Amino acid sequence: MCAVADKIPSGLIAGCLLIQCCTPVTGGMLVDFDALSRDFGTWTRGNAFARADQVKAGFRGSGLRFQYAIRPAADSATAVSECGLWLTFPDGDLSSFQWLELRLKGDPEGLELGLKDALWFEQFIALEKFAGTAQHGWRPVRVPLRQFEAISDWYAVTGMSLVVRSRTPTSGELVVDSIAVGGERPPPPRPRRHRAPYQRPAALDEETFLHELEKWSCFYFWYEADAVSGLVKDRCKAFYRDAFPVASIAAVGFGLACLCVADARGWLSREAVYRRVRDTLRFFREGAESVRGFFYHFLEIKSGRRAWNCELSSIDTALLVAGALFAGEYFAGTEVQSLADEIYRRVDWQWMLNGGVHPSMGWTPEGGFLPSRWSGYNEGLLLLILGCGSPTHPIDPRAWWELNRDTRRYGPFTFAGPGALFVHQYPHLFIDFRFLEDGLMDYYLNSVQAALAARRWAVVNAPQSRSYGESSWGLTACDGPEGYRAYGS
Repeated sequence: MCAVADKIPSGLIAGCLLIQCCTPVTGGMLVDFDALSRDFGTWTRGNAFARADQVKAGFRGSGLRFQYAIRPAADSATAVSECGLWLTFPDGDLSSFQWLELRLKGDPEGLELGLKDALWFEQFIALEKFAGTAQHGWRPVRVPLRQFEAISDWYAVTGMSLVVRSRTPTSGELVVDSIAVGGERPPPPRPRRHRAPYQRPAALDEETFLHELEKWSCFYFWYEADAVSGLVKDRCKAFYRDAFPVASIAAVGFGLACLCVADARGWLSREAVYRRVRDTLRFFREGAESVRGFFYHFLEIKSGRRAWNCELSSIDTALLVAGALFAGEYFAGTEVQSLADEIYRRVDWQWMLNGGVHPSMGWTPEGGFLPSRWSGYNEGLLLLILGCGSPTHPIDPRAWWELNRDTRRYGPFTFAGPGALFVHQYPHLFIDFRFLEDGLMDYYLNSVQAALAARRWAVVNAPQSRSYGESSWGLTACDGPEGYRAYGS
């Protein structure tokens, strides 16, 4: 146990990790801890504790000590707790090197090494399989840089991380020494830079502003996604980076489509987009927690496990599948299309009916099917179309024909469905309803009427809110003054 055990929260099991960087074993030294300032820190997730500080290690100069403790909650057998140390590189050009090397004292089991580049690609790999035989207590660990397939810009590797993850209490003491790089390889091509200087909207004409808005909306799904799993944060801070640990599967579906748009517009390289989309779909096929082809509404962004005891969500699975099919059409004839088709075919839409005509809104292992169903006019149009068209588990078309299409009126505008605009926008993101008819209603014009009603509502209520007006409208489900809710309903 480490010397700070008395300072670690009661009930946690502690370990101590000490990083030292001195004369490298071979190759070039990556970080000089004697010259290091505060370019390091820690993070935790779950029931964990972490602290980092510089120490005089007594072994060729200063080192960076990482103290941690993990004890997952007793009421969760599957939740993963983690703690990690991050460290920035002053000069992260690793383009000409073949490997990263360090010396490790202690058992490497469970320890992961992560690298991140300036484009926010990040990947973690287990160190254990690269550890050699211990001599005088020290193990040489040499990791080929080619193992980090997710890294896109080897000319700007911005930092590394050391991570411990566990579902059970764990302890240990490790010392890492001599972080170095070496070996020679031909430098890879330099990647395209995607970030452009930000301009205030007021300085842009309308067309340029809309172009920038679309571009940075696409970039959300690039920069706020985990580079390994492809899972996209459910939400994030607007003005600074955060470490929000939970993803929404609907956000992933939107992201799969938006990344294809970003490629088509030249905002991201085709190779990078294809790789991200492919790896995301591979993760959903193999790693994301699911039941009968349906995925949980919220997932832990790195592990893909169920978060917040949420439900298997039928509508969010539909949005994910729609994004996957969009990407499959865009990358037709590739592995992406095969993966998208496989994920779609696995969804057991019939099971989600639970004996009814319309699908349930979800299911939990604790309580079974949710009582609410997709039987009214809303974003569930997309779910019904995917369910009726399923090549493996189709639902009865009665679900479409017997949908409640009752209308409401606001001012001169009449439309079916609630007032919040996401209800009317989500299905249209993936299906062009302008030329589709079923003899019951015009779905495109219905959404136009809903949008015009939303604008009128903002104008009428402008005296009560300075953010409403003729050019500031479009209420939907979002975070707002009253928390998260469907504003405008």
